[in-house]
Amino acid sequence: MQTMRSWHGFPQTCQYIGMQGKNVLKTGYMIISFVRNGQMLSNAWVDHLLSDKIRRQTLFGDLAKIMISVNRVKLPQIGSLTLDDNGLIELKGRPLTLRLQSFENEGIPTIPRNCTYQSVEPYILDLLQLHDNRIHHQLNAIHNLNDGQNQLAALTMMRGLLHQFISRQYRNGPFVLTLTDLHASNIFVDEDWHITSLIDLEWACSLPIELQMPPYWLTGRPIDDIEHGEHLDTFREVMTEFINAFEEQEKKVRASDVSQAEIMRKFWDRGSFWYFQAVNSPKGLLRVFNEHIQRIFSEEHCAQRLFYRTVSPYWSVGAEEFIQMKMEQETEYKDRLRERFGEFQIDDSS
Repeated sequence: MQTMRSWHGFPQTCQYIGMQGKNVLKTGYMIISFVRNGQMLSNAWVDHLLSDKIRRQTLFGDLAKIMISVNRVKLPQIGSLTLDDNGLIELKGRPLTLRLQSFENEGIPTIPRNCTYQSVEPYILDLLQLHDNRIHHQLNAIHNLNDGQNQLAALTMMRGLLHQFISRQYRNGPFVLTLTDLHASNIFVDEDWHITSLIDLEWACSLPIELQMPPYWLTGRPIDDIEHGEHLDTFREVMTEFINAFEEQEKKVRASDVSQAEIMRKFWDRGSFWYFQAVNSPKGLLRVFNEHIQRIFSEEHCAQRLFYRTVSPYWSVGAEEFIQMKMEQETEYKDRLRERFGEFQIDDSS
C-alpha cells in the first residue's frame, strides 16, 4: 500500500491503519501501557531540586536532547498533527493544548477545530481572545471592581505590547513540534535523573520556535508565584543553567543552522519568556503581567491604581458596565452555591 502510494506521488501512510473487519465487542476500549523503569520526577523533585546541581545538569541535558530531536523536522504551520482513518498523518488540526481542552470542558469557546496559522501574531492574538472568552463565560471571572479593572487593563496592554516580545525574523517560522504538557509528573527518571520515559504526549503541537522556552517549573514554583527578590534570582540562575545545557547539546549534535539556545537566551533577556507564559496561563496572566512584564516599562505604574482605571476602559466599548454586570453575575453565582452547599462556607474573596 505504502509503495503504491509512493509510486503515484501520494503521501505515504503510517503503519497504524484501522483493521477492516467485524468488531466483536460493541463497546469502546482503551489501550494502557506501563512505565517500568524510573519514577516520576515530581516524587524526587523537592529533595534534590536546588541542592543537587549534578542531577539538575543531567536532567537538563536529557531534556535538551529530546527537544533538539523533535526540532529536527521543521513544520509548515502552527497546528496539531492528525491521523485519519486511512493512516495518513497531516498537520491540519488546531494547536490543541491541555489548557484549550480545559476551557472547552467549562463551556468556553476556543479555537475552531480546523484552524491553523501561518504566522505568529494571529496565533498569539487568538490565545489572548481565549482570556476574553473566559471572562465573558465564566460566572465568577471577576470578583470586584479593582479585580475587573486589573484584568481588563492587563489584557489591553498584552495586546498592545505584542510587537515588543516577538521577532520579525521568526514571524513565519520555523515551526517545531513542542511538548506543551511537559511537567515534572510527566517525566520519569532514574536515580541519576536521566530521563527514562515521557507520558501525555497527546498535547504536542507545532508551535513557533520562539515559544519553545525552558520549562517554567524548574525551581518548583508555579508561574504566578515567582516574585522579584530571592525567588526570581534563583529562577534566573536555573534558567541560565538550562540554556547553557541546551547550547552544549546543540554543539554536540549540530542539528540545525538555527540555534535554539541563542533564541532562548535572546527572548529571556528581552522578557519574552514572561510574555509567552502569561499568554498561556489563564490563572497567571494578571500576576505575571504585574510582576514581570509591566516592570520592564514602568516600575511606577505597578503600584498605581490610576493606571488600571485609565487603561481598562480601552479593553472594549462599555467595559465599565461589563465589569458591573460580571460582579452581579458572581454574586448570583455564589448565592446559588450557598443554596446547594449551604453547610459549607463560601469565601466571598476567592
